[in-house]
Amino acid sequence: MLRPFFSMLLTSLAAGSAIAAPVAPPTSEPSADRLAQIYMGDTPMATTYGRGFATAPADIATLNYSFSRYNYSAAVPASDTTVPLFAATDREAIVAAFVAEGIAPEDIDANLSNYDLRVAIELDAPSQTKLDRLNEVAQQLAIADGTFFLNNSYSSCGLSDFTPVENEARINAIAESRSRIDAMAEALDAEVGAILSTIEVHGYAPVSSSCDPSTGGMGTLEVTIELGVMTTFELIQ
Repeated sequence: MLRPFFSMLLTSLAAGSAIAAPVAPPTSEPSADRLAQIYMGDTPMATTYGRGFATAPADIATLNYSFSRYNYSAAVPASDTTVPLFAATDREAIVAAFVAEGIAPEDIDANLSNYDLRVAIELDAPSQTKLDRLNEVAQQLAIADGTFFLNNSYSSCGLSDFTPVENEARINAIAESRSRIDAMAEALDAEVGAILSTIEVHGYAPVSSSCDPSTGGMGTLEVTIELGVMTTFELIQ
């Protein structure tokens, strides 16, 4: 989804493009049409946008699990005093189950409260198989214990270094922008001259994204980013 600033820019360019012809500089007698003009000198120019996407295999992931003494989907009242509190021994048992799956203790953050236990696991080189296995372990913990529920779980995948994939997205955005400019120039029977300005608009979350496999189920976990540019080129007529 485009960020609001990018969307506003596109709207202002009348659905994605604008042709700027030379206009006379404003005079001392303003009028409605003169006030609506932008002075651009004697150089015809065209402005448009480009969107670039790039995808890379995720090399880091965070898995989040929320265990609770209450089954919130069943609307169990929080005032039920018969429900036991979570104890440190519960936290130790849950952490031990993940450690048994090869997760280092320092990569597990378990926050304990009276009725809830939230676990975050940092994972390097994530795979769909590994994520599925850890999700299965979390579900089995709740079933085997019988005194708490797995109320929520979600994962986010990311890249330890976004620079290479960001550069790829930038190149793709500029290429799309230039193809639009070329089409506009052809429609006007003009040639594209020098580039006059470029504005880069980030349209991606530079931290992580949902862990979605590339083939919709069992493929490589990937991160896709988007980057946009606004470019203005001289038109030679």
